[in-house]
Amino acid sequence: DAVGFYVYVSILLLPFWFGIGASGSGQFQIIALILVPLFGATMSVLYRRSHEASRDYLRAVKRLEVSEGDARRERSFLDALLGGAPIAIAALDKDSKVLGVNGAFEQLFGYQPFEVVGKNLSDLIVPGQALAEARELETQLRLTGRADTEVDRRTRDGRLIPVRMSAAAVADVAERAYFVLFDDLSAIRRAERALREAEEQYRELVESASDLVWQIDKNLRWTFLNAACVGMYGAQPKDLLGRPFTERVDPVYLERDVKAFRGVLAGSELTDYETIHRAVDGHPKHLSFAARAVRDANG
Repeated sequence: DAVGFYVYVSILLLPFWFGIGASGSGQFQIIALILVPLFGATMSVLYRRSHEASRDYLRAVKRLEVSEGDARRERSFLDALLGGAPIAIAALDKDSKVLGVNGAFEQLFGYQPFEVVGKNLSDLIVPGQALAEARELETQLRLTGRADTEVDRRTRDGRLIPVRMSAAAVADVAERAYFVLFDDLSAIRRAERALREAEEQYRELVESASDLVWQIDKNLRWTFLNAACVGMYGAQPKDLLGRPFTERVDPVYLERDVKAFRGVLAGSELTDYETIHRAVDGHPKHLSFAARAVRDANG
């Protein structure tokens, strides 16, 4: 410490200074008596500077230790976060080369980390016919810091899988980097395909049914009729679509039918509802209906 240093210098130089003074009063002794205090002052200055330098160094080391500790904690947290994420994630550098991938990426695309790190991600998972589109997405990501789209990507074994790709730039890093997320849409696509197939089968069944099947909107206009309407009304479905079903209702039953179907649109159901409609040529048709409301996303 400072006190210890000055005591040490005093013990070292004072006896020497007094000894010189006691040895005589010649020119040499006078010069020596002047130089000894100057030497002590010089040592004092050097001590202060070295002390300050050592203190600054220790502070810098401490800050570095704290910074490195924070970085390690953040890296550990990030690794745990990415490792536990159910969505495939790849971290890319500014040149779209892979810095790292999580476990979900390995499972989705079949690549081990050592197979992808340091390589351009597009070269690995983008099919040849989509490379131009992928380059455009990379340009958009660099310019705007974000990209979001649904695309097909190639796995290690050559399969194409539909994914939603979401990418964003990482803020507050010295070198620009990006996180790219891949959400597997395979199950959704299978469900959509199964739904379309079921709808097609249902429509084929309805179209070929011998019973009359039709659908109206909230304004009581036909939006669908099956082929049985030809035998019932004497008109093709295309000639009736968009027309109010009330045009085919016998006038005696018109008010009753409108009230009944308004009730269906309000939430009630019809079972074995009997009425009389008229064909295009005016012949009466005795009908028994079952009806209920079917609502879309807008109600």
